[in-house]
Amino acid sequence: MIVVADDITGAAEIAGICLRYGISVSFGIDEIPSEADVRIIATDSRSLSEEEAYRIHKVLAEKINGDNGSESVFKKCDSVIRGYVLTEADVLARTLGKQSILIQPTNPEMGRIIKNNTYYIDGVLLDSTGFSIDPDFPAFTSSVEELLVNRSDKWDTSNSIPYSISDCTSKEELEYIADSANDNTLLCGSAAFFEQVLIRNIDVKINQAETTNHAESKQSKFPGDYLFISGSTHPSGDEFRKNMRQLGCPIVSIDEDLFTKEPDNSKISDFCIKLKEIYTLHHNRLIVYVDYGSQFPDSSPITIKNVISEVAKQLFAILNFHDAFIDGGSTAFDIFKTTELQNFMPQSELSPGVVRLKSLDRDNLHITIKPGSYKWPELF
Repeated sequence: MIVVADDITGAAEIAGICLRYGISVSFGIDEIPSEADVRIIATDSRSLSEEEAYRIHKVLAEKINGDNGSESVFKKCDSVIRGYVLTEADVLARTLGKQSILIQPTNPEMGRIIKNNTYYIDGVLLDSTGFSIDPDFPAFTSSVEELLVNRSDKWDTSNSIPYSISDCTSKEELEYIADSANDNTLLCGSAAFFEQVLIRNIDVKINQAETTNHAESKQSKFPGDYLFISGSTHPSGDEFRKNMRQLGCPIVSIDEDLFTKEPDNSKISDFCIKLKEIYTLHHNRLIVYVDYGSQFPDSSPITIKNVISEVAKQLFAILNFHDAFIDGGSTAFDIFKTTELQNFMPQSELSPGVVRLKSLDRDNLHITIKPGSYKWPELF
């Protein structure tokens, strides 16, 4: 099976599920990776323009056809439908010769459900949650159809592959939806939906969910030196930082004056030198984040990401640590590109969606990434 993900934390989440079931998995960025039971392609299409997202998925679909057109393809999309879901799924389905698209983004066990074509998180309407202030795809409504259509301008009702998306309020309904699929349909959805598809495609037994790898991951121990970088806008990060402050961890927000239209790398260097002093003073521990409560009048989301990535690049160069933790998919992808870390081996799933990767480009470095809206596990 090949999985195409629209961001890197979604790709890592899929890798974590494969590790949980003891299934071989490979992981590539914008390329089809090496042979494995499940091959995952991580893109960053959600943070690009719709035109660029369309082009990336068309190129990947053509490569998949040329590589081995007989493999199953799963399109991983965001569980709350951020991104150009219809546009990306349509070009994949069309190029792969599929006749229909089945979309199921829900994750009932995390309280993310669709009821009466309306999206809820823990019983709260989507547009009343933290996703309403997402900088790229704010939830302006809780209507699933409106979210899908309004975010995909390139998608054309009269000239597109037909799609379906149904209500789903429980794991049992998710299992039923996965069972209803056929080979002529492109499956698109959340990691929870992928898990059910995986169970049915690779004949995985449920009792394999507690494999040795997964059991050990719950007991993972980390070296004492670490760097956290958070670029997520989700409110869950505030709670995590509050708890970490109480544990004595130094937490520093990136200086507001660094977020200018043309980032000044010399000023960023001065800031990073200050961070190094704090890092050393606190026994090689540091959390760096973006305070979105501040004002960045001259900065676009792209500028903010570029500054975060440049800070990360310089910190990776001047700090000596064994573990990095990155909060937010787009942030992680940009940091990997900027620091030229492109090749990873998935190591363990610390909790659903939170996956530890071993860098194959830098010795003795592990990087744990998670979606911005998820919580760090209690072991932290």
